[in-house]
Amino acid sequence: MSESNRKRRLILVHGRHFKPAKSPLLNNWLKALTVGLDRDHEQLARRLGQLHDDDRVAVAYYGDVSNGFLSRRGEGYDEQQDLQDREATLADLASLSREKLESRKYYNQLPGKNSMREAMADVLHRPLGWAGFANNLIGRVAPDIREYWNPDSAFGSAARWPLTELLRDSLRSCDEILLITHSLGSMIAHDVLWKLSHYGEYRDIAESGERINLWLTLGSPLGNPTVRKRLKGARAKGPRRYPSLVYRWVNVAAEDDYVSHDETLGDDFSEMSELGLITEVRDRRIFNMALRLNKRGLRTSNPHHGAGYLVSPCVADLVAEWLTKNGDQADAESE
Repeated sequence: MSESNRKRRLILVHGRHFKPAKSPLLNNWLKALTVGLDRDHEQLARRLGQLHDDDRVAVAYYGDVSNGFLSRRGEGYDEQQDLQDREATLADLASLSREKLESRKYYNQLPGKNSMREAMADVLHRPLGWAGFANNLIGRVAPDIREYWNPDSAFGSAARWPLTELLRDSLRSCDEILLITHSLGSMIAHDVLWKLSHYGEYRDIAESGERINLWLTLGSPLGNPTVRKRLKGARAKGPRRYPSLVYRWVNVAAEDDYVSHDETLGDDFSEMSELGLITEVRDRRIFNMALRLNKRGLRTSNPHHGAGYLVSPCVADLVAEWLTKNGDQADAESE
């Protein structure tokens, strides 16, 4: 299929912890992306809205799986308060200029800004630290991540299935795909992509030559050695070790985001480029200016926040590039 005849498809995968219902979560993410486009690429915000209207934007929602797991652990969740806080966060972010969003000085002045959690993660990232403490630490800080790789739990397969369906159908339809994944969602995406690349039942996809045009990982833990050794294909050698269905991969990591404390993935996945499986794995750094309510009811810095990533100038530029690269005429005609 010629590039001019491809249909664009935006697929979003949310991160860990409690999540609101699918529809309001998707709306919140789309608002965040629109804020970034309105600020830096105003003419393209309408094009993103048109994709949504044409049912070409989807979220691979596994919030029901993670919410159920965390609730069974006795953790509480107020969905209405969460939604209100997400809207307040987005309103704050929408008021900031590109210059402020890229300013270290402004970031350092955020209330509650603290680098301690990332510093601790960096210490434990060293081989001796991770040898003894990594699994227990992840279990305490992010129990849903540890549950994801629990072989005796259905969590992982249930969390992967929504994205498996979306990517399977989109690749078979030869769509021009932008995949945006946050936090645990990037682990899920890696494993789904690996399965679609190497499992026999998806051989038609692997042999078709179709690829995801751009994969954006936001606040990803894939640089963590404990996480990497539990990914699908981790014990394999050569091309079978990695997914082969991505044309370009850009990893975006925020200052002080302890989940993505190893903010560079280009070094960890460089073999993918060497093997010719991907054109590039590129790393970008940002400041995440999101503020969220903490347990004391104060709005403080949250550098892992999804909306803070989505409204960043870096992500806005990458989404704008995808929206305009190839098929401009077809997009214009569809409007």
